[in-house]
This record gives sequence, C-alpha cells and structure tokens, in this order.
Amino acid sequence: MIAVAIACGSTTTKKKPDAKVFDDAAPKRDAAAATEIGKDCTGSGSGDESLCPSSDPICTQVVQSVGYFCTLSCGYGPCAPGGTYGSDDCYCHGAGCPNNGSAGDYAPVPSGGDAICAQQAGATTATPACLLVSQGPSAGGSAVAWTCGMFCGSAAGSNYGNCPPNMNCVGNICQ
Repeated sequence: MIAVAIACGSTTTKKKPDAKVFDDAAPKRDAAAATEIGKDCTGSGSGDESLCPSSDPICTQVVQSVGYFCTLSCGYGPCAPGGTYGSDDCYCHGAGCPNNGSAGDYAPVPSGGDAICAQQAGATTATPACLLVSQGPSAGGSAVAWTCGMFCGSAAGSNYGNCPPNMNCVGNICQ
C-alpha cells in the first residue's frame, strides 16, 4: 500500500508549507517503540506486514519516502466534494490540488480518526493524526481509506515533535 499525505484533513490546526523543504542538517529523531506507529517494516525492497505488531498491522509508505512503516487504519470516508471515486481528485478536488492547501476541497477525515491515531503517540514525539489516504474498497462512504501518519517539525507556532529514526520530516510530515 502506498499512501498519499493529506495535510489539511485533520481537525488539528496545521500549516502546509508553500515551498519545498530542504533540511540542511540531520534532524533530531526519537527512537521508535516496537509496538507503535512508525516502526520500520521495510522488507527486501518492499513493505513486509509480518514485521508489524498487531497494534499497527498495516505496512505502508508515503509517496516520497524510501522506507515503509507500520501504522493502522483510522477509518473510511467519501471523496472530496465533487471528486470522483478511483481518481486523484477523490482526495482533493479543485484547482491546485494536491499541492496547494488553500485551493480545492479535501476528502473529510473520518469521525474519530484523529483520536484513533492519538492512541499511538508513544512511538515518537511526532504528532499522530489521521492524514494518509489511499483508494478505498468502493464508491460512496468508503471511497477513501485513511491511515495514521505523523506530523513533525514546527509550523504556525506549534511544535509537532520529531520523527522515528527510520523516517525524515519533510513538509511537516514524517516520511
């Protein structure tokens, strides 16, 4: 499974950067716990779900990342208003999507999704949230499958914490 980060879907106040982020120094990172979100599940060239604990049984990666990590589902939801199931505009519909957080309508985060992710906070100081999307099993209320991801770094006066050692903070999302 490869997930796409939707940084604007959570109820937590976030600021999406309007430029590419370049780290000029190695970020400070926390150690990942063996039973929490963010555990490395990179197998031999792909994700290996057998490396994930039962608490976080999904092995995924964010589109731009090189490794895989364990996470869990935080629910299903409909496409963005005006979006079409099975296409990229299901996640974000409108001009500038998905690169411009101020343009377009995003798919709504499932009710209680952030709370499910917050229960996994022990792996790192990064902030877990229901923010990764992939195509769901069917149109309608389950068009978008959501999984937990982690916000990191600082934005808009908030500190979201540090990523596990197997991930980097890019654009305020652990990848």
